[in-house]
Amino acid sequence: MGFKKICSVCKRVIDQDTECKCRVNQIAESNKQYDKYTRDKKAHAIYESKPWRVIRKVIKVRDNGLCQRCLDLKVTSPIEYIHHIVEVRSNYSLVYDLNNLIGLCSKCHGEVHSAYDRSDSEKKRTQIHLKGLIEHNH
Repeated sequence: MGFKKICSVCKRVIDQDTECKCRVNQIAESNKQYDKYTRDKKAHAIYESKPWRVIRKVIKVRDNGLCQRCLDLKVTSPIEYIHHIVEVRSNYSLVYDLNNLIGLCSKCHGEVHSAYDRSDSEKKRTQIHLKGLIEHNH
């Protein structure tokens, strides 16, 4: 019998190394809305591609399935997003670059994007911090 955790959304007890079905559905719906209203067509094609599915798995293994930002704070949270440090629309050549990808939980992913939206200097500072986490943890 493996370790258990409580789902942060529905409060069910689930296996430590799995994502609750309610959270998976919530993420899928969020991605669907983002795809429909925000993401450009070229980026959408990338996220639907086999190379992207492969690189996502590589990053999850590299980051041990744990949010790297939380880990830096001595907290363990599962990866829910693979985040492009330099955004796709800013530089398509970095889409599959391992040094531009980091595993984040939902909370950290939202906080990172909020920092990106605050100002260019905050975005740059956050990008430097995230790149440092990759270098430090690997």
